[in-house]
Amino acid sequence: MKGKEEYFFNIHHRSIDVKEGITGETEQGISPGHLYLGLQKNSDNELLFGKYPEEGNLLFGKAKIETKKEERKHEKVVEYSKKMGKDYIFDKQIRLTKGEYENAMKYATDHSQLQNGHFVIGVSDCTDFVQSVYNAAGLPLYFTTAYSKQELVELDTWAVSKVLMKYASRDTIKEHLSNVSGFSKEQLASTLNISVDKISQVLPDIDLSLNAYDWPLPKFKVILEESDLLPLEAITEKKEVGLDEEFIIAEKQESKTVDSIIGAKIIQFKKTMLAKIEAKFSALLDKFKIKAQKDYDNQENGLLKKSQAELNDVIDKLKKQAQTEYDEMVIKKQVEHDQEFGERVAIAQANTEPGVKIKVSSHDIVAKKQAELNTFKEIRTAQLKSEVDKYTKQLNNEFSEDHVKLKNTIETKMSEKKEGAINKYNKNINDYLNKDVKSIIEILNSDVNIENIIEQQAEVFLQGVAVELISEL
Repeated sequence: MKGKEEYFFNIHHRSIDVKEGITGETEQGISPGHLYLGLQKNSDNELLFGKYPEEGNLLFGKAKIETKKEERKHEKVVEYSKKMGKDYIFDKQIRLTKGEYENAMKYATDHSQLQNGHFVIGVSDCTDFVQSVYNAAGLPLYFTTAYSKQELVELDTWAVSKVLMKYASRDTIKEHLSNVSGFSKEQLASTLNISVDKISQVLPDIDLSLNAYDWPLPKFKVILEESDLLPLEAITEKKEVGLDEEFIIAEKQESKTVDSIIGAKIIQFKKTMLAKIEAKFSALLDKFKIKAQKDYDNQENGLLKKSQAELNDVIDKLKKQAQTEYDEMVIKKQVEHDQEFGERVAIAQANTEPGVKIKVSSHDIVAKKQAELNTFKEIRTAQLKSEVDKYTKQLNNEFSEDHVKLKNTIETKMSEKKEGAINKYNKNINDYLNKDVKSIIEILNSDVNIENIIEQQAEVFLQGVAVELISEL
């Protein structure tokens, strides 16, 4: 019965070059580092592809995609590695579907036949060709997500330094794509092989002093979940270069034996552990959300009380001012009444014979002054209402602005803390999935209750990933 066919995208990095010495033996040469790829079906020999510049020009010029040359060079470095007992080639293997394999093979073979390619160091070189084939296969983001940052740093070549800056690594890709340039969301989604829904535009401040052709490309933010990256189970690391063949076979056989004995238990342990951690982390996020809302409510209530107190103080001052003006007007109308009444009495006395009793009325004067006072009161009351409305609106606007600032500040702060905790969680989950088998075996073979150990480890795990959140709680 025919077995299931398997397909692989092999990424190779070699840190040295090799050349034939005077004596005919292979000698080590200087190299800035070289990345190339191999496409493999089942256990067949892989077909290698690598991009090179024209002879004599390492910086720029015409380029060619090599296969035979790459295979010969690869074999020589493998042989030299075995001779020296050192790993000069570091490999990563990504499992492909049949469709991804065919897409990658078509792109690589088509480009190996082109004669008008260009090689520009740092822009269109060997590393970018690996990325182009990776992208053509339909794989997400960048091929460097198969590596951790530490793995790339330890390879310690110029080529790897370049890809780390340009393409990032599995544990830095989210930050790397949080502010990235592109022509459009659609173009960026196509380049990264992800959904356009994952991308939002960041609106920069536009420098109007620039000419149109000087304007930078738009900036975008790519929101990634762990599920958007290459699945960890699709990536394997090959460290067989330079090792004795019998040692490799024995190591693989030992690994298979261990897996066959405790594989099921380890898988179950990890599933139980991950379920506990996920449940605890979700509960922690729920508590954090409640705490953040309470903080917001408390600060908003404080802001509201402060704003209301300021408004009450302003209204009280306006009312006192209006009352003072009204009291002053009452006194003024009283004085006017007394003056007019005195003038009326004096006129009556001048027109009456001495000794004759006179009678003078002030009812009309009182009515007149009262009417004037009422008119003043109506006008001043309307003015007071207008002033109160004006200051109420002004203070409400100030409150609204402060409210928005508070809301944005708290949401930003809480979002950063939550995102930080989730990033730590995702990273530590990846580390946990790669947990040393021996440490799990020790746990499985211990006399302590497994559930208790899982519970304790889940707590330790959370302490490591959610320090920011826990400090808030």
